[in-house]
Amino acid sequence: MWREGTMHILKLTSIGLAVALGAAGCSSSNPGNALATKLRSCGLLSDGRLPPSISTVPRSEACFVRCLTRGSCDELTPVVCASGTTAPLQMQCNDQCAAQSDQFSCDNGMTVPQSYKCDGDNDCGDGSDEANCPTFACDNGMTVPQSYKCDGTDDCGDGSDEANCPTFACDNGMTVPQSYQCDGADDCGDGSDERGCPNTFDCQNGSFVPQDYVCDGDDDCGDGSDEVNCPTFACANGMTVLQSYQCDGTDDCGDGSDERGCPNTFDCDNGSFVPQDYVCDGDDDCGDGSDEAGCAMWTCP
Repeated sequence: MWREGTMHILKLTSIGLAVALGAAGCSSSNPGNALATKLRSCGLLSDGRLPPSISTVPRSEACFVRCLTRGSCDELTPVVCASGTTAPLQMQCNDQCAAQSDQFSCDNGMTVPQSYKCDGDNDCGDGSDEANCPTFACDNGMTVPQSYKCDGTDDCGDGSDEANCPTFACDNGMTVPQSYQCDGADDCGDGSDERGCPNTFDCQNGSFVPQDYVCDGDDDCGDGSDEVNCPTFACANGMTVLQSYQCDGTDDCGDGSDERGCPNTFDCDNGSFVPQDYVCDGDDDCGDGSDEAGCAMWTCP
């Protein structure tokens, strides 16, 4: 895969090109095809079917894949053939793309989400994500990260980082920090800080559940209101299942019809299906070999 931990690594298999890149946010102009063309021109990849993981590259990896494509054949050879090591080109592309994305490049070569910068935690492991961060001066002489101000926790020990902070008035008369509203937790105790939030569903009984619990087949509210009037899918065998069950990777119909033709699954020649990222991974997951037929192969010198 391109990342091992938070470092970009290319992991190889003996049969196919197994580049585990994820499945969300595909680029309309796919850079994976250009990389495959470059690898073939360098004599590092044979003709054949590419796995979906490289023929459909997520936006989050597009910068890195384009950077690899700009490398010379000599630079790409250790990326492809020196399995288990980090080639110089990979390190170079990792640093370049971290600077252009929502990633923070640590001094030790790791990358972490930009939101981890100055959050008070040593996420890099070398402290570089917490260097030169703005701080809050407590009344008792201590200093804490500025991000700790008004977070609902007495980080100073004297309460000064929580003084004069905006609050939310609960229906039961309590007050909680404004930052607690719509955070997914019932901080008020009566659910009022979570009602009407974009990420929650208000149940008929006055409780709330995360929005993605609606129409998932489970009575999360306890009164069934999160499962009312949900769209359904008509299976080929006459059964009906929830629409949300279609293309979820599970044969809910019992005949596979809710998983056929889905972007995240591969339809085997024998009528079964497997996840798309199983295609060209070196294993006969279909049972008839159709997911491994005509796959591209490495041709390392």
